[in-house]
Amino acid sequence: MAILLIIPFTIIEIVLLHKVNEYSYKYNYVLEHKNDIRTLLLGNSHIAQGLIPDSMSEGTFNCAIAGREIIYDFELAKILLPQLDKLECVIIPFDYIQFYLGRSSANPKGIGRDIGEFNATRKCMYYKYMGLRVDEFWYWSEFVNSKLNFMSRLYISDKEARECDSLGFTKLPSIKLRSQNWKYCALPDIINIHAPVDTELNYQLHKGYKNLVRLVSQKRAVLILLGTPMYKTYRDYMVPEVKKEMVDFAMKLKQEYSNIIYLDYTDDYRFGDSDFWDSSHLSEVGAIKFSKILTEDIKKETQKLKLTSFY
Repeated sequence: MAILLIIPFTIIEIVLLHKVNEYSYKYNYVLEHKNDIRTLLLGNSHIAQGLIPDSMSEGTFNCAIAGREIIYDFELAKILLPQLDKLECVIIPFDYIQFYLGRSSANPKGIGRDIGEFNATRKCMYYKYMGLRVDEFWYWSEFVNSKLNFMSRLYISDKEARECDSLGFTKLPSIKLRSQNWKYCALPDIINIHAPVDTELNYQLHKGYKNLVRLVSQKRAVLILLGTPMYKTYRDYMVPEVKKEMVDFAMKLKQEYSNIIYLDYTDDYRFGDSDFWDSSHLSEVGAIKFSKILTEDIKKETQKLKLTSFY
């Protein structure tokens, strides 16, 4: 009886392997266009839904995926960056959530599902379609673990299944459809600054960024540490001491490596209500605006770097 159950599960698992999804599309796109990509966007939903390659410089691709933890970006960079011979710039989110470091608890004012419930799903997808494994588990079944409706790939078109445009941008619905309580959706956790920092998480964060900037340096490219715009309800919960930790972290990296640019738009008041989908994600209107602003600022900052020994 068990064998009779295993056989159809296995068949579905194999069929899904050959159906396009966001993970496989973005990974394969980078490998297939490795001689064209000049700017690679890594990260989570703040980048996937916040930066539009079509509104940025030529040769930009958005490889970010919602819910991606920074550890996956570090591992993905090890695979992809060495293959990108024309790489000039890597952009990665420098997020407040990266500095929870074991000191956070759920925000009682926040609305939305806990992204942690999708951990098994993402472990499966990253391993199966990108070759990334961040723990000792050999394999996480997509059929068993998928909670993001990946089974729909069996009957929808490849364009629908990839969930993004051809250059990787994930378009959010119109703000007319956003939640009535959108200002309280996707708020940050509460951080207890008196709680001890998880030393292992802190070490891995430092190690990961240092390895990443070394990879970028080997390509004679620049690394942009990016703080994306946040709505005022999100900013209200950002602890000043933690924000200082972030700035100190970035400045220390900049002192060690001359090819780092730190750009923080967290408190940028050019972004208003219509520019946000929720407290920490831009609407399409906001993404267009942000993409153009960021592109111009990167041009200015890289011009400054060209006066240094790095170039």
